[in-house]
Amino acid sequence: MSDEKLIQRLVDYVEYEANMTRNAFATKAGIDPTNFSKMLAGKQNITTNTLKKISVAHGISMTWLLTGEGEMMESPKSQPLIGTLNGDDAKVSGRDMTINPPCTYAVDTIINEVSALRRLIEKRDEQIDKILALLDEKDKQIEKLLTIIANLQK
Repeated sequence: MSDEKLIQRLVDYVEYEANMTRNAFATKAGIDPTNFSKMLAGKQNITTNTLKKISVAHGISMTWLLTGEGEMMESPKSQPLIGTLNGDDAKVSGRDMTINPPCTYAVDTIINEVSALRRLIEKRDEQIDKILALLDEKDKQIEKLLTIIANLQK
């Protein structure tokens, strides 16, 4: 997932589709407006949790947010579901509980999120491998320097 493309999608949506200010957009999603501004400026990472908040609050497709593919807005069948319990919360049965169903994402959205996270993990693993190789090289150079110093002192 390219952060620049994700940021551009968010900026475009807020500016051209949302009909509200960035602060109002962030507040409606339960995101601190200052942090949201930093995210849009590329100065702060946009987490999956933040994207979920935006998706739920504004009805934007997670797939579209993450990849730019598919429909921008969630279709009614994959909208998050909202649930409530009636009566004693400790006692749950079909008669005592009515579900106007809660916080579930469409399976394809979850699969796309998992795939995006796997790609991020693979990228981070590659970065870690590069860092470990650089540290190994540094250790070799330090050993060479210590050998040279030891030989000079003889």
